[in-house]
Amino acid sequence: MQDGVSAINDLVTKAATANDPPANDPPANDPPANDPPAADPVLPEYVQNLLKEHGLSSVEELDQFLKKAKEPAKTPEQIQKEQEVYNSGLVDFAVKNDLLKLDDVVTLESMKKKSDEDLVFDQFAKDIKDEILEDPEITDDSTEEEILGKIKDAFEKEYPLNSQNEKVKQRAEAKLAKAAKEIREPFERSFTNAKSRYDDEISVRNEYPKYQSAMQKLITDTVPGKIDFFSDKDGDQDILADIPLSDDDKKNIMDQLREKIVNNPETFILHKSGKVDQIRQNIKDQLDLIIYRNYAETGKKKIAETYMSLGIKKGSDTGASNSFATNQAKQTAAAQQASAKDQVLESTAKK
Repeated sequence: MQDGVSAINDLVTKAATANDPPANDPPANDPPANDPPAADPVLPEYVQNLLKEHGLSSVEELDQFLKKAKEPAKTPEQIQKEQEVYNSGLVDFAVKNDLLKLDDVVTLESMKKKSDEDLVFDQFAKDIKDEILEDPEITDDSTEEEILGKIKDAFEKEYPLNSQNEKVKQRAEAKLAKAAKEIREPFERSFTNAKSRYDDEISVRNEYPKYQSAMQKLITDTVPGKIDFFSDKDGDQDILADIPLSDDDKKNIMDQLREKIVNNPETFILHKSGKVDQIRQNIKDQLDLIIYRNYAETGKKKIAETYMSLGIKKGSDTGASNSFATNQAKQTAAAQQASAKDQVLESTAKK
């Protein structure tokens, strides 16, 4: 059986929509960063107090809580019907996932209805019946009542619950309780595990649409309209190399973020824990990697073009009427551009 985290991992992975496989990881370096997203507004103090009072982690959860509080109370019949539907779904889930056998469910239900004494006696009778049948007093003509009487006598000897000695009786009751627990425990443990897995399944089903909506908003807020690939200064002049993103570019980036972040079960667990800032940082980090993978070459060309344009402009501003001076200026600008370009490309390659 899987542990809790692995179980949630499986559930979230099943719920997530399949996308194209992620690209290979880029070399370990620091890709260019974009401006951080705007911080979430601070909640009013009374809202924060309500969240804390009811153990909630978001305004959305508080909204759902208040809506439920306004709902009319359920009738006993409705409660019973919902419990029956839940139990039916739980048994179906447990059997289909090999967490329980149907016979185990029936056995456990039977155990719940029995007292410790009846439960232990039934098991004791099964264990000792062959030994009783070998008793010389038991013959082929012995009745079931006689056999049962012998079993009861042996049970009373093993568990003297009717002893007049209070200490003997207390030891017998403790021994009986221990035996009953050992009988029930394996079935209860399997049932508890199945119930926990089933509750996780229901939780994911109910929470996943809200999770997807919240993740879509975070991704939309994080993906920029352009990539600020490079910035520098030449005196008082800003040197900028940015890459505009088309709608197709943004869609492609968002698809990759959904594959790497949203469809990651660990992100769902962070969401359930209310760790929005950690998710936002994970999205930002993954976005930087995507930008490096997909736009590094474009960014390098943009840097070179920017420096080339700057170099030619400097050259054409000097000796404009002298063709020889103009040519010299262009050559100098080209050399400046080449040197700057080489330095930028070299520094980028070393990152």
